[in-house]
Amino acid sequence: MTSTTLPRRGARPPLRAGTFVRGAFAVLLAAQLACTAAGAARWPLMPYDFFARAPRDVARHFRFVVEPGRPGEVEVESARLVPIEFFKAAPYVNNGLVAAGDDKARAAFVFALFDEAQAHPWQGFDETWSSAPPATRVRHVDYVLDEEDVHTGAVTRSIVYRFERP
Repeated sequence: MTSTTLPRRGARPPLRAGTFVRGAFAVLLAAQLACTAAGAARWPLMPYDFFARAPRDVARHFRFVVEPGRPGEVEVESARLVPIEFFKAAPYVNNGLVAAGDDKARAAFVFALFDEAQAHPWQGFDETWSSAPPATRVRHVDYVLDEEDVHTGAVTRSIVYRFERP
């Protein structure tokens, strides 16, 4: 004879894994929606400000303008001068410009970027853009900040640095 154990009266049934997962998901979703609605970035619910902030009215872009105001003027993005992911290129170049103590060191840094991209071009892959330096030796470069109004498309350009090769 086999005996079966009957549950005690008033005892709860065992908690199933699916019930726990659904409950945890509901709590996480509620917290995520609350953070999004409040505009708060709280890790681990929101590790980035992507959805936590309202978009700005102005988009800012740093770029190089080669031979500004001359025939053959070319705009070059930072990602075309360093073989790293495009979203890391502008901060990398900005940090290099800030770390250079004086204008002479900044100019040396900028012209080294252009010379290296011309001497050793690379092909783009995944999030790394291909090099696209100007075909001729760069003599004049402006590092500019373009501020674009996202509603009207109007662009305001400010020169941050101006470099001339000695």
